[in-house]
Amino acid sequence: MDQFKYESLNLERLAFRLVRLQGGVGIDIECELIHATLDENGIPYEAVSYTWGSTKKTETIYIGAKRVRLDVTRNLLLILHDLRYPDRDRYLWIDAICINQDDVRERGHQVQQMKHIYSDAERVLFCVGRPTELTRVLMTSLVDLQKLTRGLNWKAEDPRWNIFWETVQGKTEDGQHDLRHKQRQALEYLLGQSWFRRVWILQEVGNAKAATVYCGRESVLARIFAIAPRLLGVEPDSHCQAVLDLIPGPSRKQLMQNEHHDLYSLLSRFSRAEAQDERDKIYALLGLCTDSEDDLTIIPDYEMAIEVVIRQTVSRMCFCDIYGITKLPYTTMAHFSAELSNLYSVVLRCLIDSGFTTSMRSSLEHCVNRFEFTIEALNYLEGKLGLLAALEIFHHLQKHVALESWSINNIKVWKQWGAGLLFRSDYDVESAQRLLDFGVDIETRDENCRTPLVLAAGWGHLEKVRLLLDSGADIEARNEDGRTPLLEAANRGRLENTRLLLDYGANIETRNKNGWTPLLEAARYNHIEVAQLLISSGVNVEIGDQYGWTPLLLAVRYNHREVAQLLLISGANIEIKDEFGRTPLRIAKEYEYLEVTQMLQSFGAISK
Repeated sequence: MDQFKYESLNLERLAFRLVRLQGGVGIDIECELIHATLDENGIPYEAVSYTWGSTKKTETIYIGAKRVRLDVTRNLLLILHDLRYPDRDRYLWIDAICINQDDVRERGHQVQQMKHIYSDAERVLFCVGRPTELTRVLMTSLVDLQKLTRGLNWKAEDPRWNIFWETVQGKTEDGQHDLRHKQRQALEYLLGQSWFRRVWILQEVGNAKAATVYCGRESVLARIFAIAPRLLGVEPDSHCQAVLDLIPGPSRKQLMQNEHHDLYSLLSRFSRAEAQDERDKIYALLGLCTDSEDDLTIIPDYEMAIEVVIRQTVSRMCFCDIYGITKLPYTTMAHFSAELSNLYSVVLRCLIDSGFTTSMRSSLEHCVNRFEFTIEALNYLEGKLGLLAALEIFHHLQKHVALESWSINNIKVWKQWGAGLLFRSDYDVESAQRLLDFGVDIETRDENCRTPLVLAAGWGHLEKVRLLLDSGADIEARNEDGRTPLLEAANRGRLENTRLLLDYGANIETRNKNGWTPLLEAARYNHIEVAQLLISSGVNVEIGDQYGWTPLLLAVRYNHREVAQLLLISGANIEIKDEFGRTPLRIAKEYEYLEVTQMLQSFGAISK
């Protein structure tokens, strides 16, 4: 008997084939193949979603009036027997029969039409697995539930399902506990079938406008099957649950509204899906995508190497042409899937290393709303190009992408990175000015709650301090210890920064959490010029900390003779006492500070 030979499809049109499964009850399966086009097809049909199982074609079906033989897999033959009506024909779309699997060009063409083939079908038939005695128990109960709830379309979590389910359970002869145990076993068996793992079923399920679940010849509406895990207390793994959520019904509508359906999100969510051909792990998800870019559309092509398919995919997800990159590291889907979360960083590095600045800018513009920035990636950008060049990239980016459209994380990371540059001491005023021009938060904080102004004041960067003040930085901002920029400048002896901060109106008697003032800081750390400036600016030399330590007591305690002398000349009380009742002279003698003791005595201090 002759082997069936396919008549070529017109690949310039939306052509496809349908199989007319002839009614009957015999052993032989007889079919007819009908050519049609999606835009003009007038034949209502159902699409079949199933797994091939073994790829060995050990069985035969017969095509056309001449009964030409077509070899098929054992699993497909069983499914055809399950789906065949005894007394009438049935029009189906089944990939293994309707696509010439030996013609790679036709396979690519049909894969492009797959979304429409399944969405145009009157119903999609989910053939999830072979039947057992336990599955018959489960399917019988679900069919009973379907009859009781005909016309009702509640969400899966609606508690009203439980009322009807209890009614179904009460109709059975088995004891409640035994029945529930059998039903759970059956459901766990079905959820463990390879149908739930096959990557192609994702778009077959996701594009179905109506669906029925088949287990052998027994069937139930897919939306009823999707409720079974909750009714039986079975928790599917995340992948199975994602498949159930795609089943047509209220849950899918809510899912489509709440979830992202761009290619990056789908690849992340369904990374565990299985396929015999690695390329299908990408091609099978295209029919679920809601994003599009005409110039970067992926055309399924089974003559294309997996590395090239991955490049196309990265270009699609980054919305830019990356074909000039020579170091894109992905050679297998396993590697690509495992590193997907780092995609932005990897592509950014590759673009920089390849020297394609224009492409890199294009990538940033398109990726900013689709990928999560990382500090590592931005530091790499700066390290490769230099700060000003990196800032030019972001200046270009901000002109083309509204900040309001950035993800919360991207805004946070961008500000953290930019502010991190302000915190570093090795950038000049020009760089700091560009950062402020590009929208870096001038009041951002480091891990110690310090603002850029607090740090710059302590570093002694006079022009940076002036720039930040002129840009509106809070002159009284405090770190976690309550230190203001003036306190930081006084603590480190930054004379010109102290002068500038005072000129801009800094509170000369501001205090940290311990009550220390700028003059106390200068006295403690022996910054005599800063102390002179503060005194000449009118500071009260008698103000002490929360324990009563005045500037004079601190200067004496730490053996700073010149500062102590300056304070005495400025009117400090020579007989002031600390919390233990000690005068400056007594402290100097206790610590055996001879020069300070003599200086205090020269000012009239008397031992008591």
